[in-house]
Amino acid sequence: MKINYNMATVFTKKDLVMKKSEIKKEFTNIYFLFGVLILMLMLISTQLLLITQVKKIDQPAYKLTYLTDFELIEFAIIWQESKANPNPKYSDGESEGILQITPIYVKECNRILGYNKYTLHDRRNPLKSHEMFLVVQNYHNPEKDVKKAVKLHNKGKRYFEEVMDRYNCLKLYQEILIFKNK
Repeated sequence: MKINYNMATVFTKKDLVMKKSEIKKEFTNIYFLFGVLILMLMLISTQLLLITQVKKIDQPAYKLTYLTDFELIEFAIIWQESKANPNPKYSDGESEGILQITPIYVKECNRILGYNKYTLHDRRNPLKSHEMFLVVQNYHNPEKDVKKAVKLHNKGKRYFEEVMDRYNCLKLYQEILIFKNK
């Protein structure tokens, strides 16, 4: 079989841009899955640290607990908003923290509570951001509906789809862990 080395594939600039965007998309997916794995390992290791010091010989050293659907959706929202970084570089300047909380969100939390518990500075504190998320969700979404939780946080259609994709990925991973640990 003779190979002709004089023939070369010619790519236009458009082809190269498309290939770069496809590669970037693949790396984004890989980084997301790696981040999910790291965060799940952090959650599991935290649970292991919180077990009691007393061990019985006939019981395992730890018992895994799993996240509820509502906790998984909060985790997916956190990942979508900031990749769990309390000071993301790509913030719009008005939103801050792991949940990218806006000043209006803080006002709504304080209105629901009936007093000024949270300040704008609290948005950068991951625990306070989590508390504010729960205040709004418990008030407007007491049934803890996963889809409603996403729409309450951000009404964008693309945003909803991306968060739900992450949620489904996390849910699948958790189901694999449950099956594996039976």
